[in-house]
Amino acid sequence: GYRDNLYVAAPILRRNGLVATIMLATGFITHGYNQPIDDLYTYFSNRTREEFVLPNDDLDDSRRSLDLQVPSQLRFAYKFCDNRLTTSNTETRVQLLKYVERQLRPTLCAPRLMLNWDEIRELHTTYPEIEIGVHTAQHLDLSLASQDMIASEIQQCVNDVVREVGFRPRHFVFPYNRSNALARCIVKNFGFQSAMGRSGSSLVNSKVDLYGLPRTDARMSDTQFKLRTHSSFGSLPDPLRN
Repeated sequence: GYRDNLYVAAPILRRNGLVATIMLATGFITHGYNQPIDDLYTYFSNRTREEFVLPNDDLDDSRRSLDLQVPSQLRFAYKFCDNRLTTSNTETRVQLLKYVERQLRPTLCAPRLMLNWDEIRELHTTYPEIEIGVHTAQHLDLSLASQDMIASEIQQCVNDVVREVGFRPRHFVFPYNRSNALARCIVKNFGFQSAMGRSGSSLVNSKVDLYGLPRTDARMSDTQFKLRTHSSFGSLPDPLRN
């Protein structure tokens, strides 16, 4: 549900006669805040302090200090926080981002990167060739969530689209490409036609699980993108695919 879906991608797709489906993490759209990873990137990119104390489980300052002027330590600190955001619930994410902001004292905050509902309605009306699917409400890792949480996240994102755009979405994507048998079963029971989110081969054939479709990330390199979208990509050995 990023704004560039409407203002950058949609015109390019139309110009080239291509259809697409975009997936909305609806909680961010409803409440007008960015994805946690985008705030994290902004804090690190615009930091005014080079010392960073890794947070422990209580988010206090009792772990070892890193020097962010050292590239390896900068990468470690960023990846550490990224992993914590990925596996945390909403409340912990908020606290972690406040902790990082307090540590790094960034010079600015990220601009609004997500679409709002008016823009989504504009996308739906202006570009009917682009379908709208859903991606949970809070972009939580459903492979780590309870049954009630999985059902709540899915129900909320469906309700949001029905309320704001007027139709029931048909397709779902698991956040972070992570799912398990329980999550896939719940998604299926909600009546979705497909769900994307499993690793391994990118090849789709008649035997593929429609609720565990493979997902291939777009890469900045044109060469990598062409490789990953080639029909032979799924049969390559893991070291070459990674």
